[in-house]
Amino acid sequence: MSCHRHRFLLLVFCCLLGPASAAHAGFISSDIKKESPLTAGDIATVTAKVNEQVAKLTGQDVEAAKLARQAIIDEVDLAGGGATPDFQKEYIKAVVNAVQPLMSKSKKDQYNAAVIIGSLAQRVEKNNVADILAPQVKQMLASKDNFVNYWAIKASRYVLAATVANTGKDGGLSKLIVDEVKKGDNAGVMAEEAYNALALDPLKGGNGQVKQAGITAGMLMDLLEWRISLYKAGSPPPNPPAERTATTFLSFNGWNALSTNPADRDRAMKDIGDLACSQLNALSLGYEADLADAAAGTGFSIGALALHFNNDVDLNNAAAVFKSISPNMDTSKMTGGCETVKSAFKKHNIEISAP
Repeated sequence: MSCHRHRFLLLVFCCLLGPASAAHAGFISSDIKKESPLTAGDIATVTAKVNEQVAKLTGQDVEAAKLARQAIIDEVDLAGGGATPDFQKEYIKAVVNAVQPLMSKSKKDQYNAAVIIGSLAQRVEKNNVADILAPQVKQMLASKDNFVNYWAIKASRYVLAATVANTGKDGGLSKLIVDEVKKGDNAGVMAEEAYNALALDPLKGGNGQVKQAGITAGMLMDLLEWRISLYKAGSPPPNPPAERTATTFLSFNGWNALSTNPADRDRAMKDIGDLACSQLNALSLGYEADLADAAAGTGFSIGALALHFNNDVDLNNAAAVFKSISPNMDTSKMTGGCETVKSAFKKHNIEISAP
């Protein structure tokens, strides 16, 4: 992900919270981190130590606040990994209770809390315990502050995956994520993080497949269709390469699950075809690097669909259209390329509605 897409949010983070701090001495013993279950005494120790660090976030010593924030994030696991799920659950509970009051205070306090929650969600990915942060993420999604919203969607990548893994449902989080992106504030950055969450990347198996893909695919396609509608309205959405995650999910990572349901399969194919023609028509107006990168990803996804249909010749021809995209391309051939895409998808009873 290129840095300029996050420039505004990163500047806010750096100015208000300061750069990442240096390594610190752990404030919770490794023995407690290896416990399962934790004793009442262990929990009391964790709670007291967390409260000490959170108190430093609002103190007058700026450097101490930076160190405390990083320490709170780091202490959720052992340096090389290995903390138990039971420890991480109790630790997260203690942190949430301690930082919750910060969410109604100054922007700096809110941002500290948001970064801590988002970072903890990522650090506990392997144990599938991030779902314990779902209430806080939902609260952050409801915030009117873009920076807090950003960290909520970033955290959702792990919270949503853990929720799906543990319950077989999305807990209502998928719709909240999509609704936040549709507000349009920093939509390019938000869309990329949203796709990362909805694609359930942490749940990919060794073969790259996400067996639970059907749980979030509907909302992922809702988001993709909204983004396609921006093309149809006359302007590509911000950060076009974000769609690479969506089309890869629909054509590969989630395909095995989606293909068992004809309605899901056909909707996924139509969305990929609609996006393909929308991108080609936008490129017919002139070459743009980000748009070309996005279109190349869509071409690869059409190639993946061809493989699913016994190396379908027409889908392969449609995928080949995208190999001609370059800074020196003949833009007049892009609309003709769309016709090739439409013909290939029509063979599978998919009507492409993009111009």
